[in-house]
Amino acid sequence: MLRNYVENVLRNWHQHKWETQGFGMLRTYLPGENEPRLQVWDQRLLVWENSNIHDHPWDFESTIIAGHLFNERYKRVESLNYFGAEKYNEALIVPGPVQEEAPTPHKVWLVRQPLEMYGPGEQYSQTWSELHTTRYSQGTVTLIERKRTRPDGDHASSIWKGDGPWVSARPRPATNAEVQLVVDNALRTWF
Repeated sequence: MLRNYVENVLRNWHQHKWETQGFGMLRTYLPGENEPRLQVWDQRLLVWENSNIHDHPWDFESTIIAGHLFNERYKRVESLNYFGAEKYNEALIVPGPVQEEAPTPHKVWLVRQPLEMYGPGEQYSQTWSELHTTRYSQGTVTLIERKRTRPDGDHASSIWKGDGPWVSARPRPATNAEVQLVVDNALRTWF
């Protein structure tokens, strides 16, 4: 039933307000408690240099409607002395479309956790403080339900490796051409 509902939203995409986000997704908010967010993942929307390891201002549960999603979580550790630890840059940002100055980073040490793989009908959840990055099969469709629980407000950590600067993955309004390209691909591939 949920799959049919989502397919109807995609086939009638012009009735919704869509945004792109630099993680490689097209997204729209649906009616309901905590504004469920429908996401269509497409590498053509990816800002390749973005600082893609992040946490959220909210806990969430994600349902894979179509396609395959790969989630990798990261554990914070005290130093590089911890087995498997790697050094990264971290900055606290305010998510959303507001443009701001580049945040000031500080060093953190993270250890990659086992890669999680999810397919159609499967769900996973995360708390606001869990760091992760998402990969996907082209055209994967997910629905996330969010619950605002972060005690320090509407902030998120953005993390990247190397000496380069922070690169934003902020959302922006999607063009009709972008929406049609991505939605048509998802419908053709999975529906």
